[in-house]
Amino acid sequence: MDAIRVEIAKLLIRTDAELQDLVLIERDGGRFIHMSIGLFEAAAIRRRLANESVSRPQTHDLLDNVINALDARPHHVLIREEQQGVFFADLILDRQGQQVAVDARPSDALALCCKLDLPIYADAGMLERLEIERRLLSAATS
Repeated sequence: MDAIRVEIAKLLIRTDAELQDLVLIERDGGRFIHMSIGLFEAAAIRRRLANESVSRPQTHDLLDNVINALDARPHHVLIREEQQGVFFADLILDRQGQQVAVDARPSDALALCCKLDLPIYADAGMLERLEIERRLLSAATS
């Protein structure tokens, strides 16, 4: 699977809305992924991006602690698939010299990624398909 490096470009939090907007942009290009995530996950990502400390461990801290206790280390996040607006991701771990892929909600994996400053990748085929769909939709509404 070919993967393209992306990074968080925008996080829009509206406390009066159930879903929040997160945009990942291609690091060396202009293609992007727009996804909707929950308010609590968005708040966790925002705190991590702002380097704000929290008084008690968050769910993503627990996940990091469990991974470390199992003698593994988070390596990167892969946004691997999109189906009808729902995104799927893998948290890739290094464990005893081997990479292990763990199915994860993108928002949860990204919150951990922000905490640990891990790289984020997107499946190249998915990124290209989303760009083509965006262009077709834009042409149809112009």
